[in-house]
Amino acid sequence: MNNLRVKETNTYDLTLHEIFFIVTKRFKFVLGVTLICVFISSVYIIFRVPVYEVKVALGKPLESQIMELKKSGIFPISVDKVFKDTKKYLINNVFLDEFYNNNKSLFLDLKGDDEIGINFDVLMSVAKNIKIDDLSNEKEALDALSVKFIHDEKINGSLLLNNYIDFIIDKQKNIYVREFEELKKFKLNEIKNDFYAKTKKYFVDKAASLERLSEAIKVAKKVGIKDPYDNTMSEYSKEKNTILKAEINNQNKPLYFRGYRALAAEKKAMTQRSKESLFIPGVSEYEEKINYYNKTEINQSKIQLIGWKKKAVESKNPINISNTLIYILTVVLGICVGVCLAVLSYLRKNNSNLQ
Repeated sequence: MNNLRVKETNTYDLTLHEIFFIVTKRFKFVLGVTLICVFISSVYIIFRVPVYEVKVALGKPLESQIMELKKSGIFPISVDKVFKDTKKYLINNVFLDEFYNNNKSLFLDLKGDDEIGINFDVLMSVAKNIKIDDLSNEKEALDALSVKFIHDEKINGSLLLNNYIDFIIDKQKNIYVREFEELKKFKLNEIKNDFYAKTKKYFVDKAASLERLSEAIKVAKKVGIKDPYDNTMSEYSKEKNTILKAEINNQNKPLYFRGYRALAAEKKAMTQRSKESLFIPGVSEYEEKINYYNKTEINQSKIQLIGWKKKAVESKNPINISNTLIYILTVVLGICVGVCLAVLSYLRKNNSNLQ
């Protein structure tokens, strides 16, 4: 009692000496609180689940690694687009459900009670524990990604993460190949439609030409022009009709001037063509483009959407807080709580005695 200074307001100012006196007097109490804290920590350490972390590093692809996708200029794609898509698929876990369905053996120890389909909670837990970061050094950002997966000891984290990333890359590759084929099909349809329009125009022009020939034949027969008419071949005297002949030579000659015999032969040849398609304008270019695109095929084995990959290796040491650190923090916490409780108890008792 005498070691405490009592103020008129019944409040107390404790010195370090007085606190030391209280702790010394209530040492067993402080020790008991500390031991209880240590016991609780020991129970936690015994029953806590070890947590492990595995990492995969992925590098941006080179231009040469995606050239197969850029064949014939059909599919305009860049390495930046490929790398951006890879990151998007990883962050959003676009293919996690499908990966689970195809690789259920990797999730056996995580299965819940859902026997019909996918255990949503399990997949959400896996998705939440996959972390994506951009790799960088002290000076600049690197063209690479870091993929981390935090897991417990129930599953093989490195096997799951490596297979999952390979699955995403394969799906991404399939998406690009399908898009390539769709674009190729579109271009082929455009070429065919263009040639179809040219073919229709050709037959319309041909029908018009045949009509003009028929009309010219009739006129030539009426005016008696059997063979091509030309002033150099004319039977007329050069001294006669010189002005008229000069005028005719300076103009486009009418079709019937070619004579009905030549015109009839031309008309017959046009109507009896055996290979009509060869006369259609642009047929050679059409065949060239059709054959070129039809022979353009994608070899998926030549496509590499990842420049380089550092695979995950299973960690032997958990990333949990070490047992030693837990015990040190527990002892410090136990002593602090014990001292606070001892001081409060002592002050309460002292206050009640004063009253």
